[in-house]
Amino acid sequence: MAAPANSTTFPGDVWAELRLADARDVPHIHSLIHQMAEFELLTDLFAATEELLTSTLFPSPTPPPFTSFTALILDLSPPPVVPDATSTIASRRFDLSASPLADPEAAAFASPRGGGRVTAGFVICFPNYSTFLSGCTWRTSSCAPPGGAAGSAE
Repeated sequence: MAAPANSTTFPGDVWAELRLADARDVPHIHSLIHQMAEFELLTDLFAATEELLTSTLFPSPTPPPFTSFTALILDLSPPPVVPDATSTIASRRFDLSASPLADPEAAAFASPRGGGRVTAGFVICFPNYSTFLSGCTWRTSSCAPPGGAAGSAE
């Protein structure tokens, strides 16, 4: 099957980098959440905005990773990724020569880190954060559940 004319094809070696997200990644995070809502036929519940994601995921001052909301980004890149000591969690080479990957949205998801990287996915780590609501599932200013017990309401 031929790739669409506007797609990027990843033949052969592809580098994957899992890294800490920053505010520059919010437009891609928002788009990926919206695509998930469309796929799940839940756009009527989708309330996330780029502004809400920025304010909840990247408050000022930003807490250390994994002490509050922590967003991770998966970037793919045909050239080798040079790890950034401050944000790269892991990087790995994958051989896709047996089944090249065509990404029709590669241009729309060009990573803000540059270097030919394409944002392929995200993870938000925190037990009571709702991507659809862009905030805590508990309605308190500290995002702590009533009674202080940890858990998820989703």
